[in-house]
Order: sequence, then structure tokens, then C-alpha cells
Amino acid sequence: MTGPQPPEALPPIPAGPARDALEAIRETLDIPYAATVGDDEIRAKILDQRLGHVVAMLGDILGDDPAPDVPWAVAYLRARLAEHPAEGYKTWDERMAELDAAREEGGASGTGRAAPRTYTHPDVFTLGVREGWAEAETDPARIGWPARQAAAAIPFKVADGRPVNPCAVTGIRYGRNEMGYWGETLMADALVTVTYLGIRYLLMVERGDGYGWAVPGGHAEPGETGMQAAVRELAEETGLSVPLDACRAAEPLYVPDPRASDEAWAVTIPVHMDLGRLTGLPFAAGGDDARRAAWIRADSYGQLVTSLDQGYEGGQVFAAHVGMLRAKFARSDQAPAGGAS
Repeated sequence: MTGPQPPEALPPIPAGPARDALEAIRETLDIPYAATVGDDEIRAKILDQRLGHVVAMLGDILGDDPAPDVPWAVAYLRARLAEHPAEGYKTWDERMAELDAAREEGGASGTGRAAPRTYTHPDVFTLGVREGWAEAETDPARIGWPARQAAAAIPFKVADGRPVNPCAVTGIRYGRNEMGYWGETLMADALVTVTYLGIRYLLMVERGDGYGWAVPGGHAEPGETGMQAAVRELAEETGLSVPLDACRAAEPLYVPDPRASDEAWAVTIPVHMDLGRLTGLPFAAGGDDARRAAWIRADSYGQLVTSLDQGYEGGQVFAAHVGMLRAKFARSDQAPAGGAS
């Protein structure tokens, strides 16, 4: 008895109206990726507009008319696409070209600019290696980069055996600054919200290293998913346990961490955990490397900043989390304060 047979390859689609329609749909969807979270919001709006016209075209072709005018429907779609060009945002390729140009300019001789800086904090080679949060290798050219590149959440290049930050020129061209690993360090952050008495609160921790207030998070352990790492870090830093089925992982984000360099950087998986409307704020206390944990009023990003400043001795949002939190509260920043979302 033979097992199931593999399906036969589909025959090529011949030139004609059907192929024209499929190519027009591909043109609709195939627009450049965005460079930043803000750019991606613009790209998403453009894509939504273009997809609406695809639906209209397919409605004409697949409607009740037994002999639809497919060429007319395709021409209609392409005319509408021209009204919604993939413009007005910075693309990923444009950002990569800017970074490459900045690195070349910074490394050019005779330009009057300072020489590229080389720096790795001494603690990386001592405390970091001893405590396990840093690797001992001092020469990145001796690292097997293909495996790390294949596992990276955000693709990056390797030049002359050295990793190249895919998203930023940091000012430290060579070395690891304060990062433990060469190349990408994968992290996860828990964005935990609750609504109490009609007000939204965000769980935050005051970092023990003096960098301000952040959402709970940290390094993903080998084999962990972003959600698993976020749940573990949340429990370690605040004592709060949240089940995995209450979590929603978002797309990876580059972290503009002040500890990063051009050869060592962080990427995080933001994990959203909305606990809904409760009759009280769940208990949370600082643990691990967090000085303290607190529920901060966060009807909007602006309210969050004000709450930290006024309620926690001039507390400030950890610089690496500003962009992520701005994006999270972008919609509620436009709504009246005090409303939960």
C-alpha cells in the first residue's frame, strides 16, 4: 500500500486576463517594508487603502455577471493604485543605505571627523563573563556568524567577520559598549495593563542600574519564545504571574538602547498582557534587578510621563522603551484623558 502522493505542480498561468489580474494584485501587496514603527503605521494605512481597491476589483470579476470585463477591472485597480502610491515613509532599504553611508563617512580619513570609537565596558569581560550575561570571546571574527544570522529576529550583515548593527549608528563603531554578546541580543518585554475605576494603568519597574523606569523584561533564554521570556521576566521582576493564553506577542522591534554599539545591539519581542477591568490593582513588588515595581497611570503616553515625573521623584521612561511605549499608546494619545482603551 502506497502512502499519499505529493500534489502535482500547478501548470503555469498563461498570458491573458487572469494573469493580468493576479499581477495587479501582486503590485498592490508588494510595497517596500518600513524602517521604523512610525513609518510602518503610514505603510499600513497605504496598504489598507490599496487592499480596498483589490476587494472592489475582485467583486467585479467574481460577481453575478457571467462574462465580467476583467481587463476593465484590472485597469480600474491600477488607476486606483496610482492614487495611493507607496510613498511618504522611509523604507527599510533607504534606512540601510543611510546607515552604510554614515559608517563610511565616519570611517573616512581626511574628513576632519573624529576617528571611529572603539569601546567595551570593562565589566563585560569581568562581571559579565563571570555572571553569565556576557560571552568571553573578544574577537567577533572567530564567531560562527551564519547560525546567529539565521536565528536573528531582525536580519543583519557581517562585514570582515564583524556584525553590523542593522538599525542604527551608535557612535561606538567597534566593540560591545555595555552589551554582553556580539551581534543581536534577543529580549522580551511585558506590557501589562489593567483598568481600575475607569483608569488604565501600566506595570513598570524602576531599573537598578539608574536608567529610569521600564516595563518588565530582559534577555530571552536559549530555546525560549518571546512570550515565555516575557512571562518569566515579569514574574522575576514583579512577582506577578500571567498565563500564556493572556499574552499577545507583537513583531520584533529594534531597541535604541544606550548600552548598544554598532557591533552589539538589542532586539525585543513586545508582549501585550491586558488584564481587563479589575476591582483592584494586582500586587507587584520589585525583584531581581528591579528596585521597585508600580502601577503607573497611563491613559496615554503623555499621562504616563507626567505620572512618573510627579509621583516618583522626577522618574523618567527608560530611553530604550520610549518608542515602544509611544507606539502602544498612539491611539489613546488622541482620546480624552481618563478613558480606558
